[in-house]
Amino acid sequence: MQGETALTQILESGLLGAMLVLALLTIGFLFRELRNERLSRLEDLKEIWKGDLVFREQIKQTLENITELLRGK
Repeated sequence: MQGETALTQILESGLLGAMLVLALLTIGFLFRELRNERLSRLEDLKEIWKGDLVFREQIKQTLENITELLRGK
């Protein structure tokens, strides 16, 4: 309730008050978008890391196979 009266007082102060409210809404929206994008990039990084671990395991297996072949001959 008190937030509504503060909002009405800001809006009654004219164009400057309206611009202040608009700026605060814009900042809130951009902050939320930034947080969502940061979480998305973190998820992408986790997926890349998992793929990298699989790739390293495949390289390790290949090197082990090569050394087994060399030792067998």
